[in-house]
Amino acid sequence: MKTEIIPTSPQYQGADKPQPKKPLMKYRLGILELLFLLLISLIGGVCGNLIINNYPPSWPLADKLIVKNSTDREVVYINKQKNSEEILLTDALNKIKPSVVSFFIKKADNYYQEADFLGSGLILTSDGWLVATIPNIDQQTDLVAITTDKKILNIDSIIKDDYSGATFFKCLANNLIPGQFADAANVIKGEDVYAVSNSLFSDLRVSRTVIENNIFHEQSEFTTTIHPFDYLVATNLSNAYAGAPLINNRGEVLGISYANSLVLPQQFFSEVMTTVISQNAINRPNLNIIYVNLDNEFNNIKGDKGAKIIVVNGENTGLQINDIITKVDNADITKINNLTQVIQLYQAGDSATFTLLSQGKEMDLQVNL
Repeated sequence: MKTEIIPTSPQYQGADKPQPKKPLMKYRLGILELLFLLLISLIGGVCGNLIINNYPPSWPLADKLIVKNSTDREVVYINKQKNSEEILLTDALNKIKPSVVSFFIKKADNYYQEADFLGSGLILTSDGWLVATIPNIDQQTDLVAITTDKKILNIDSIIKDDYSGATFFKCLANNLIPGQFADAANVIKGEDVYAVSNSLFSDLRVSRTVIENNIFHEQSEFTTTIHPFDYLVATNLSNAYAGAPLINNRGEVLGISYANSLVLPQQFFSEVMTTVISQNAINRPNLNIIYVNLDNEFNNIKGDKGAKIIVVNGENTGLQINDIITKVDNADITKINNLTQVIQLYQAGDSATFTLLSQGKEMDLQVNL
């Protein structure tokens, strides 16, 4: 007789009974956990990036914030001070960039190459006045200026300033962006500065250097027609920076490069900008004399000060050979506060009171400049 196994029997394995489906809750929880971990990682990455980029330099370890790369375990040091300098420089370059131009001899086909480059220059006014230090050109030279956004500006007039060595240019243009001048009184020896030149085929050329000194050109004789001071910079700038504006880290123009390590201070050409723009000409005061500084290295024997006249040219101003000019309107005349620079504070045609030692006697003389 066949024995039947009943479900309640211990021998019954339920092989012929449908098995219940396994619960999915465990897998669902696994996916949620994975999504949660990804979200936490994303938030952590964003927060870490914010900390790196906004970590104040005054906080501890601001110059040694550590970031570890989970792939190759490299350690990166973030120097916030350096980044701040780079940000300042970027802002300064963005500020000066639209104000820099490069000069070329005009070509009929408007095809210009770097080899044709004459020098850089600076935009002075929105309606087309420019300034540069390009030698060996005259009013008949047919030039163009090219902006950093590659616009070609045709030069209509050229005005040379023999006193500063700068040349002013007028072109037909509107909506140009002029450079901003730095206060000459705030230029500091040892300050980091940047020569900025325009390139036809790339962005700006930039050379970092340092102002070594505000140098006085000591010489045996002086006229009242040539500026006596320059900035001396540490770098011997190449021809690529001829005429390049020199800027500080605020993008303000200190001067224009013109001879390797020499820079023409902006005040020696900006002081006549108004006259150039209004009269389309240079009209500087000139005494038509040659003089020596009594306190310079060639003549400082007795400790005297003043400008001793050795030649009188042109119109008679009342000044005579051997007169010693000690003051101009109560401004003492010395080697540093020299006569050439002092009279440039006046307009041509102005008059000033000169204090003289003439034949051993002190006297005042009204002089037309």
